Amino acid sequence: MQLLSLVMSAVMAIAAPIGDAPAPSLVSDLHRALMAPDRRVRAKDARVTTALLDGVRRSRTFAHLVAALERSDVIVYIELAPDLPTTTQGRLALVSKRRGHRYMRIQVQAFLGTDHIISIIGHELQHALEIARAPSVYDESTLRKFYERIGVGRTAMHEFDTEAARIAGDRVRLELRRAS
Repeated sequence: MQLLSLVMSAVMAIAAPIGDAPAPSLVSDLHRALMAPDRRVRAKDARVTTALLDGVRRSRTFAHLVAALERSDVIVYIELAPDLPTTTQGRLALVSKRRGHRYMRIQVQAFLGTDHIISIIGHELQHALEIARAPSVYDESTLRKFYERIGVGRTAMHEFDTEAARIAGDRVRLELRRAS
């Protein structure tokens, strides 16, 4: 079932139309959700909040990722990190599971431009959605096993990627360009 969910995520990412802004009603709903105290996608600073709101407004893919996570059991904290390795633009870590929620942290290289930050967040939100759709992933060990099974292009120990995340990041980047 998990594999089917992941395949469907990739198919939807590939098949969805590119370049159309999200519906105004979705943007409005997501802006409210991103500011609500019980939101699932949480910014650690004002620059990330601005990037999230801008991403939702300008990219259909980004908006759909945020909307899907708002319906999940995960809570994702996003922060800019000036001390990431120079070869790492973004990364996601599963922090813990408590009281029926799984907590994750996304870190994005702090020195990037706004559109680049939004596309990296989109890529990492796709990973968060992959995990949200896999209830058996609840700690570092199950996370590693999950990505050893579904990941592609492993670059180093404990560094994984997926085709769906690559596609999501690329689509967000293209949609941002078209919306400019």
